[in-house]
Amino acid sequence: MKILAENTRPFCLSGQECRLELPLNEEHEGEIMSGDKTPTSWSLHLRGIFGTSNCPCYDIFLLDQEPIILLGILSCFGCRSKSASNPDGGNLAFRLNTETRHIATHTLETTKSLHLLFIAQEVAPPDLAISVEFIYLCSNDSA
Repeated sequence: MKILAENTRPFCLSGQECRLELPLNEEHEGEIMSGDKTPTSWSLHLRGIFGTSNCPCYDIFLLDQEPIILLGILSCFGCRSKSASNPDGGNLAFRLNTETRHIATHTLETTKSLHLLFIAQEVAPPDLAISVEFIYLCSNDSA
């Protein structure tokens, strides 16, 4: 597994809409910029998800020039707040289809980062937040 782009600081989702930039991992910049090969298996991972069942669900989109692409949905049903009995939180992963991988590759080549948009599916009370400790895009190709 190679981490291609990542956000290594905790990210807090609250309100109706949040944006997040995942900078390209410099270690793999040459592979992306060469354009030789689009990996066959990419996935977006959210690790260390903390919230409550009362938190709204968020649609997660990949932003490019046009159109925006729905990657998946983050739901906190069954999630708990961070505590001694829940130190790791939940995890979620989305596999990117071929078209989305090509768009993500183009975006990484041109902007050197991916941009994610989180939109609440319902009115999000301002006092309810979801935190995600680590978000990254990875290639699951061997080599």
